[in-house]
Amino acid sequence: KDSIDRRTLNLMASKKYLKDPLTKVKVLIIDEISMLHKNQLEIVNTILQYFKNSAKAFGGVQIVVCGDFFQLPPVGSDYEKARDKFCFMSPIWVEASFHICYLTEQYRQQKTKLTEILNQIRGCNLTGGSIQLLNERNLTSQNHEITKLYTHNIDVDRINNELLDSLSTPLKLFKAKTTGNPKLIEGMSKSILAGKVLKLKKGAKVMFIKNNYEKGYVNGTLGRVESFND
Repeated sequence: KDSIDRRTLNLMASKKYLKDPLTKVKVLIIDEISMLHKNQLEIVNTILQYFKNSAKAFGGVQIVVCGDFFQLPPVGSDYEKARDKFCFMSPIWVEASFHICYLTEQYRQQKTKLTEILNQIRGCNLTGGSIQLLNERNLTSQNHEITKLYTHNIDVDRINNELLDSLSTPLKLFKAKTTGNPKLIEGMSKSILAGKVLKLKKGAKVMFIKNNYEKGYVNGTLGRVESFND
């Protein structure tokens, strides 16, 4: 939603599973704040003010936001100007008087040429030497079994299906089983990366989308189907 009205707020208050946590909440953490549209931040404020019965910013609830405004922009329309969608342009952002903490240390990986290039891209100051280094890694040969990244799922599905069809081994289908509230299942299904029907063949390349440290794989680990059991 781009806005919220009194009727919707009253409807939310009639649902115990929404009312209880929103009435009791003391701290709300919002991750990837750069992607949150200004309108959505203002909706969060309106909802918390309503359930806390307070005119204070966010109903007096402590808000902790984290993210990087140099990275992913808010989800909005192409025609919107930056000032119309970035959440820090909202009056409620100013009213909340956020204390800004800048994180300057990189802990995810050691400082390498790659992290140096990524930081240059982030700050829009990519050097000629970095561009040359990136171009040297431009692998155009189809023989390289490299992971390809696409912006749209339709392209991902097309490539995956073409490669799966090229395998001569028998196709095996695995259908998902679900139980519970149909509407909740439908909503959850939209956020699950695996399809309701998983098509696999012996020799197919696969990627894990869950973590299992005991078995030695994490989200993003690549593998190849060697066999099937019953």
